[in-house]
Amino acid sequence: MKVKTENIYKNSKKYSILISFIILLALFIILRLIYLQIFQGDYFFSLSEKNRIRVKRIAPLRGTIYDSDMNIVATNKPAFSLYLNRKDIMENGNSVDEVINTISQFIKIDKDNIYKILKKYRKYPNFLPIKILSNLNFQYLSKIETFSFFIPGVFVDFDPIRYYPFKEINAHVIGYVLEADKKDIEQYNSLFPGDYIGKTGIEKSFNKFLIGKNGKKIIEVDAKGKSLKTLSKQDPVNGNNLVLTIRNDLQQKASELLKGKSGTIVCINPQNGKILCLVSSPSFDPNIFARGINSKEWKNLIKNNKHPLTNKAISGQYPPGSTFKVITAIAGLTGNAITPYETIYCSGVYQVGDTKYRCWKKYGHGAINMINAIKESCDVYFYHLGMLTGIDNIYKTGFLFGLGQNTGIAIPGEKTGLLPSRKWKKKVFHTVWYPGETPPVAIGQGYTLTTPLQILMVYATIANNGTLYKPQLVNKITDTQGNVLKKFEPVVIRKLPIKKRIFSIIQTGLKKVVNEIHGTAYSSRIKGFEFSGKTGTAQVRKLGEHREKDINKIPYNERDHAWFVAYAPSDHPTFAIVVLVEHAGHGGHAAAPLAKEMIKYYFKK
Repeated sequence: MKVKTENIYKNSKKYSILISFIILLALFIILRLIYLQIFQGDYFFSLSEKNRIRVKRIAPLRGTIYDSDMNIVATNKPAFSLYLNRKDIMENGNSVDEVINTISQFIKIDKDNIYKILKKYRKYPNFLPIKILSNLNFQYLSKIETFSFFIPGVFVDFDPIRYYPFKEINAHVIGYVLEADKKDIEQYNSLFPGDYIGKTGIEKSFNKFLIGKNGKKIIEVDAKGKSLKTLSKQDPVNGNNLVLTIRNDLQQKASELLKGKSGTIVCINPQNGKILCLVSSPSFDPNIFARGINSKEWKNLIKNNKHPLTNKAISGQYPPGSTFKVITAIAGLTGNAITPYETIYCSGVYQVGDTKYRCWKKYGHGAINMINAIKESCDVYFYHLGMLTGIDNIYKTGFLFGLGQNTGIAIPGEKTGLLPSRKWKKKVFHTVWYPGETPPVAIGQGYTLTTPLQILMVYATIANNGTLYKPQLVNKITDTQGNVLKKFEPVVIRKLPIKKRIFSIIQTGLKKVVNEIHGTAYSSRIKGFEFSGKTGTAQVRKLGEHREKDINKIPYNERDHAWFVAYAPSDHPTFAIVVLVEHAGHGGHAAAPLAKEMIKYYFKK
């Protein structure tokens, strides 16, 4: 038999090539493994860990806010939110649209709103979770947890919301929280998309003390991004607590007195500037912002013609009316334009050129001195005194008492009011000050505008004989264990260069306003207890000589504002109060009785 050596040789050559190929392939794989394991090992380990490991932020609890009696007025309530992680969604081969459609099969959602949220954070890294639903109810929570396997990249997390147990009562002091915007997130490193931040009131002013510091949790996840186990954990540092100067019981009392009215009540200790009560009416429930305000609720607030969102104590600007007369009186005394017992005759009318300025008392007060002019609020006396004193001295005195400028209260939104002067008129109207413009200013009308808090600070300064304090709302900041981190001492803005005898003259007149017959607040006196004050009736619109006496026949927006500002007790005051009721008529009838009730309550308590 003949062997075909040519075939054997050919087959042997094929096997050699195959074996060589296998050897080269094996060598390549070995070298590749060496390269990947040794030279690129750290890199691929990192990639692996990124797929397997998630670093999850643990948000701190916002600090608690207390009133001066340690009643909780702002705290946190347990809640859960729904988050969406775009990175996990993409790694599972899904789209955001698919996930949102899947969610909508289990719970009722507003898709348009979710897309708005996602659009807002589209430029943020896709590994950052985005909160798409807040404050989930139990039904939604249980459904999402039950079907979470079918919704990769979506998870529920504990997310407490702000809670205000007394609702409307403290809203304008404490303020409210809202979801942080891009500017907020850039300002505070600890904030993430969907976090809440103080937007008004104390919540905003003291935000940096309240927010705390983040913790973190390192967790292992599966291919769908679901948590498997916690590898390590660093607890957050909760926010610090605030103890306010306000008393919640006074807030409640003031709210009751203002129910159905538009206005404000503010109380202060004139000896140190600490605010005891600040209520603006009508108010609102700040909890609606914390849980997420809907469009209907928002429209109801902004369309309300009594402006519940406006803090009337610091943002409302009103003609001060007769409460301003003490400024004109002090300007006259310090400028030696008049003596306290020098009389001016009031016939009911004061004339400058062709213009007649009328007294509230039609046939006048007759010959009257400064103390009785304060007591009976004689307009003609102060018209005349204003002309004797001059606008420059009135402006200078008002400015010393803090008018036309911020008081410095630690909540946003404060307005400066308007204290007119020659310089101001030249700047705004490009013309000179005319003599006939001074009489209205002298009685708190004309161009003059003040906030209720500014007027309160004027009278608190009179009560303590000349020390203008900065109004304060916070007593101290404490940590979570109650240790005091910062205590707020009284802050003196200035000591007024006014002699004590001048304050004594004004104080005598203010005492007579309440405690003597013919005083404009005599009907609000308290038997056996003397307090001092001044009524004010501020014209919103000049209605002429024949003003309608029945306030109910005057359109609401044309009715006068009612003022009353007081301090108590007269001789050693520890309590000062301003009451402003919008479009309520005479201060002695509409505002003074409310102040009387607050004073009775405070000193009885």
